[in-house]
Amino acid sequence: MTANPETFAEHIFGRLRHQNHPALVWYSADGERIELSGRVVDNWVAKSANFLVEQFDAAPGETVGVQAPLHWKSLAFAFAVLQSGAKLAGPDRTNLDVLFTDRPELADELNHHGETLVVTLPSLAFQYPGDLAAHLTDYSAEVRAFADYFAPQPVPADAIAIDALSGQLTYAAFMDAVTARMTALQHDAAASPEVPLVALMRAETLGSTPDYRTALVDAAAVWVLGGTVVLVGDGKEVTDRIRSDERIVIEL
Repeated sequence: MTANPETFAEHIFGRLRHQNHPALVWYSADGERIELSGRVVDNWVAKSANFLVEQFDAAPGETVGVQAPLHWKSLAFAFAVLQSGAKLAGPDRTNLDVLFTDRPELADELNHHGETLVVTLPSLAFQYPGDLAAHLTDYSAEVRAFADYFAPQPVPADAIAIDALSGQLTYAAFMDAVTARMTALQHDAAASPEVPLVALMRAETLGSTPDYRTALVDAAAVWVLGGTVVLVGDGKEVTDRIRSDERIVIEL
């Protein structure tokens, strides 16, 4: 598997575009249940990648930090960083070119001098509910204007894809990690070729400001195998009813 965003995008999202069953199901602590098809996930990633490239010149060598709870919007944005060829930085990294956060005040707290995108996490929020300072960009309000197809440019296989708390991964190493995770999922005792792969991902296990490495590898592996990720937000109890309704077979 060669390591460039074009191969990455097509290997993962090319399959999602034609997937009839849900690719991602989101549960929030305040009662949201949002079901996203593969095409919808692909569209959000593409729009976000186009936003990054066209507005902020995201490319190999640029560093983008995602400092927001694990949510379907932040997961899609993290994948968009990798599609753009830029480097996804962990929450402890500084000197960011672009910061993506749900907390507008964070840019000042970090003394961040690059661009800041502010995301409003509720699924039906189309803009930030209030005034933003001039140096902040309302991601939720602006991302929809961008194209829902992204044409990536190749990047070196040894370029850093993720610089996380859990270590660095080049693009080649990220693709290898996804392949290894796919193998592990296929050999999981709970998995079966006759049963659709529906995998539970809990935001609480990754903390309030995750480094996204684990989430990206796990989600990509599930999607390439044709499965569904059930992402449960922090503070939401995973009940027997949820497990039964969603037909969860594996917990990531």
